[in-house]
Amino acid sequence: MNPDKKIFDISIRGTKMNMSDIISDLNIVGGNKSGKEGELEKEIVDIIKTNTRLSDSDKWSYELSGHSLGANQAMNILADSIESPIMERVKDAYLFNPGITPTHDLDVAKRATNQERFHFFLNSGDLVSNAAIAIRDGDSKSEVFYGVPGSSPMANHSIDQWVTSTEV
Repeated sequence: MNPDKKIFDISIRGTKMNMSDIISDLNIVGGNKSGKEGELEKEIVDIIKTNTRLSDSDKWSYELSGHSLGANQAMNILADSIESPIMERVKDAYLFNPGITPTHDLDVAKRATNQERFHFFLNSGDLVSNAAIAIRDGDSKSEVFYGVPGSSPMANHSIDQWVTSTEV
């Protein structure tokens, strides 16, 4: 929650090594959807509705961010979220290394690249999110930040590349 800017950020984590997340990742490989989008959208709507009870809630907006699995889910939820009008309060989505399969159903990802509220954080050395680079074209409206590719595939996919630390 950023009270100065009146923004709530809702974050969706990436894969943990548990059966549920691994099945979600396999669903993405098979069709670019985890199968958990409906459940997550309901949870996001509940968060927004709960915060709507704040006295000045109409002045607040929301951001949705996710890494890898979470970025894929955020993209799928928001690219077509007009099904749930309250989701219009989500003004920006920050997608860090979204997991996208290049061979199956890229329609949602293409729609996301043509919406200004999407901000992609990509690394050309990341095999998991390379499809997001490939589907962009000159007309893409989403903002993109590129990480510096290294020799480690794990580092190229890691959320750590997007975090800066300051020593005190």
